[in-house]
Amino acid sequence: MRDYDVILQNGMAKSGNYWLYNCLQTLMAEAGVPMRSYIQNHVIYKEARTWSLSFAEQASIDVMDITPEGYFTRISSKFSEEIIDLDAHFERVRHLWSHSPYRGAMSDAVYERCRAVFYIVRDPRDALLSQADFMFSEYGRTHLKATAADRDSFIEERTRAYPVHWAKHVGAHLGAQTRLPVTIIQYEAMKADLPGQLSRLASAMGLNDVTPARAEGLAAELGFNAMKARSNSAHLNKGRTGRWRSELTGEQQARFVEAAGELMTKLGYAAS
Repeated sequence: MRDYDVILQNGMAKSGNYWLYNCLQTLMAEAGVPMRSYIQNHVIYKEARTWSLSFAEQASIDVMDITPEGYFTRISSKFSEEIIDLDAHFERVRHLWSHSPYRGAMSDAVYERCRAVFYIVRDPRDALLSQADFMFSEYGRTHLKATAADRDSFIEERTRAYPVHWAKHVGAHLGAQTRLPVTIIQYEAMKADLPGQLSRLASAMGLNDVTPARAEGLAAELGFNAMKARSNSAHLNKGRTGRWRSELTGEQQARFVEAAGELMTKLGYAAS
């Protein structure tokens, strides 16, 4: 399979995807990797830049959805277009963003064309709380319109199905590591040692010019608090870990352990 020198990132929503995107973009710019984009050269792009989106760069990102119906590029929920020819598309992109579950041969066809695939994982209990914050932010209330009446109701509803969905989404990508160029990145590891994780990302992309010393310098620019200070994005909210201990009820916490406890333990996420 041809290597198109494309980087793909994946992960469930509110797992640190925007943070990972900025880290990968910065590392490639630092190494002088020439960028290319399909969506930024699309006829819709000029109009899309005027849309009210959840963060400034959203219209500029090459999103790829892998669905049973085919492959699609899109901008938020406002624009979607089917990708008919994968090879032609890969010749026009450098950095792809996806939230898609692993779909066997359909995902393999994408991942095998990539130089590197990064899958970001976050403690599912914190990820769900972050999702609730986003849904009931000013942007979320205006544009997303959750069916739940309030944040607490949303959390109660979501803890019944989300843990199973998380276990399937994450577990399938962990299993794919043995035969595909998939690197697992944990949100908590980025919080604990961003320079080390930046070096790991650079190594997986073959960017050997990004030295440990330079990674240390970049980490100061890419830390969560520094990014939040530069951005008014609803995507960047609290960024804390372990919130679930005080914000989820005992029953809600138990639902995660029952549905995803084995995988959570494997990833180092405490049951209580």
